[in-house]
This record gives sequence, structure tokens and C-alpha cells, in this order.
Amino acid sequence: MLFRSGKILWKKEIEDLKKSAIFQVDFYKNNKLQYLFNTATAIHLIDRNGNEVAGFPVSLNIPSTNAINVFDYEKNGDYRIIYVDTLNKIHVLRSDGKPVDGFEFAGTKKRVTQPVEWHRINSKDYLMVTDIEGNFYGLGRKGEKRLAITHSIFCANDGLSIQYGKGIDKSAIFFYDIQNKSLNKTRLNNEIEKIEIKTELENPKWFLLKKTQNDNFDLILIQNNNLEAFDNQGKLIQSLKFDNELTPSLKKITKSKSIYYSTITQNGQSILLDGNFKKISAYNFKSTQPPVCEMLNEIGRAHV
Repeated sequence: MLFRSGKILWKKEIEDLKKSAIFQVDFYKNNKLQYLFNTATAIHLIDRNGNEVAGFPVSLNIPSTNAINVFDYEKNGDYRIIYVDTLNKIHVLRSDGKPVDGFEFAGTKKRVTQPVEWHRINSKDYLMVTDIEGNFYGLGRKGEKRLAITHSIFCANDGLSIQYGKGIDKSAIFFYDIQNKSLNKTRLNNEIEKIEIKTELENPKWFLLKKTQNDNFDLILIQNNNLEAFDNQGKLIQSLKFDNELTPSLKKITKSKSIYYSTITQNGQSILLDGNFKKISAYNFKSTQPPVCEMLNEIGRAHV
């Protein structure tokens, strides 16, 4: 952990590579935060001084194949930690790392690499996850089957792309079908709509992003030195060709009610696009990751 000045506060060696994001949780319910994350073989909970909380790390007898996710259903500090192991079994743990009572699910058909997600639609809770072959699982809190979707669904690296509506017949999951070049909209009642995407890109990296929470998804395709953006009806918004090959990465930046997108080329050249995916030419420096924009002080000035 580092101070804002960059000085190292503490360092800790762990047994394996970190798989998940680092979640801030109030384990003791005293308004003091700890840091929760997992490797393939353990779940760690570390306090602000770099020490493991009593009872942690929790060793996983069967390694996880995905990152943990952490839910607080009622926003009362009763966290649920969820992951999938190499035998395709979903585990739900309390905040102390002990299994919850009553969660029963036979397991996924194939390996799961994405985190299990929690969504609340029309006052009902749904645990959702897909496996590596596109099989979809929509469960209740106890593992009971709550959604009967038979169509294949795949998700991007940042998870499922869900458009919420009033009930499952008005809510849908979007993903890009690379082989058939279609934007697939699968409603949670198992109805499906396939929207043709007219592109010459054969094996692109794809992203689904919203400008605001209430907007529809835009589809962005990146392959080699090409970037193409389409709206949710398949209409081309922008087609860009860069001098250098792009990395398969894209970040959305929201500051002062303005939307930007950032990516980088393989040689480290940063690229900034406006909300209509037009290149901002004045933006010119090198980096190793797509830049982000944050407030670093109380003056109100954004820094890249």
C-alpha cells in the first residue's frame, strides 16, 4: 500500500497471483475498511496495516477458476463472497469465509472464468454467470433456477451487458456474436433478437458501453489498427483507421458530464476519443495502459 505521495506504507507477499479486484469491506461494521481479494487457492482479507484479519486467509481446498465477487444484498454489512472451483461448483461464503447454509446448485456444465454477478430486477435477486461455452445460469440466492435461458451468451472482460427493464421480459443481455457478425439481444424470458453488424473485421475484440446508465449500449470493435463503433440497432457511428496497431483495450472516461474513450497502440501511443468516437488530435503522449481521468485534489481539476 502506498501513500498519495508514493511512499510505501507496507508490502505483503502472497502465495499466488491475484485473480480478483480488491474489494473494500467493513468486516467489523465499525466504519473501518479492510481489503478482500482472492488468488486461485486462497481468499485474503487484509487490514489497513497489512495484516490478515483473524480467520484469513481462507484456503480453498479446490482452486477457483474465476475471481471472487462480493455482494451486500441488504446494504447492512452482511457480505456474501462467491466463486466457482475447478469442479464447476459455485461456492457462496459469509464474510468470515464460512459457507452459507442452504445454497444448493448442481454446478455449471463447463469451466467458469468470469465472476458470478448479482442483479436485482423488479425487486427480485438473480445470480448470473456464463461458462466458457456460453451456457447461461440464472439463479436465486439459494441456488434455485430462476431464469430458463437456452441461448448461448458470452460476455466481455468487464462482465455481462444488461439493459434493465420492468421485469424479465423487458430486460435483456447483449453480446457480440463474432462468427455470425451480429449483436445478440437475449431477453431474460428467453426471447432473442439478432441485429446484423456490417463489418469487415473477422475476429475483433468487442466492447459494449453506455454513455450514461439510461442510454442504450454502443458496440465497439477493435482489430489491428481499426476501430469501429455501432449503435444498438447496428448503425455505424464511426470507423477509424490508425497508423499503428491498437491494443485490445478501451476505457470509458466520464468527467464534468462529458464522455471520452481511451485506448493505446501497441507501441504505447495514447489515443483519446470524444463521445462520438472522434479522435481528439491534441491528446498526444505514450503510456502502457489506456489512460483514466481522476480528481487528485479538491480544486476540481481533472488529471489524466
